[in-house]
Amino acid sequence: MEFSGQWNNLAGTRVPPYTCDLGRKQLSIDATVTIKGPNGVVYDLVTPAAIENADTVAETRPVWRWLSKVN
Repeated sequence: MEFSGQWNNLAGTRVPPYTCDLGRKQLSIDATVTIKGPNGVVYDLVTPAAIENADTVAETRPVWRWLSKVN
């Protein structure tokens, strides 16, 4: 996933979940995403203020899973 162009400072930034096809399996990586703005302000919801001011994304608590690919 990635932030859309409406986000002033984060447009195009990629965030979990990530997936990668590796042979007959798929690796899925998910994590907790925290969106922050100036002075460490944390945005818990998508609001006009978050879209305008958020400038940092942090990923914590990654979870890796192997999945069987569906043919």
